[in-house]
Parts: sequence; structure tokens; C-alpha cells
Amino acid sequence: MKTETGKYLYLTNREIALVTSLLKTKKRNEDEESLLNTVIYQSKLSSESYPKYRKAAEEKLKKIDAYAFDNEEVIIDPDANVSETREGAYIHCWLWVDADKPKKTRKRAVKNG
Repeated sequence: MKTETGKYLYLTNREIALVTSLLKTKKRNEDEESLLNTVIYQSKLSSESYPKYRKAAEEKLKKIDAYAFDNEEVIIDPDANVSETREGAYIHCWLWVDADKPKKTRKRAVKNG
């Protein structure tokens, strides 16, 4: 969901259910009604078309790098965020990065004189 400032807000399915429940149980102003409609619309999309995009993304990743996908270096969550367009979709995925710690180096003291 995109906010007014242009930033995206990611909610889990549980959070979406909570927001929907809270908004449905009270009298809503215009902004709250708009939020409820957006949440319901996004929930509907995620249950209908998003699984096919997630499956397509998994297949594409396997073709690009089967080793990385099979060893869970790249993961797509079952409830991954999907940004759908007319031409296709972007899928939120996780990329594993090892925790390489930088080596400490000693600085030499410079003597004056």
C-alpha cells in the first residue's frame, strides 16, 4: 500500500485482517472508508492473481540460478508482496548475504620530525 508521502507500507495478512476488522466495526469517515476499500481490494488481489506470479517468479529464479534457489540463497515467501502491472509483476524476494566482517587494520603512527 502506498502512503501519501509516496512511501510503501507493508502489512502481513494478520495485520490486514486486523485493520479490516477494526474499520468494519466502527463508523468510518471518508479517509477510513478509502483505506478499507484499498485493503479489501489488495487482499482480493493477493488471494487471486498473486499466487500465479509467485509461482512464475520461482520458476524464473530456478532458470537463472537453480543452485541459489535450491540452497535458499534466494527465497520468495508464500505471502510475498506483489506489484502488478499490465505487463507483469514485480515480486518481493529475499536474497541471502553472508555476514562478512571487515578485517581490522592497524594504523601506523606517523612520527613528526
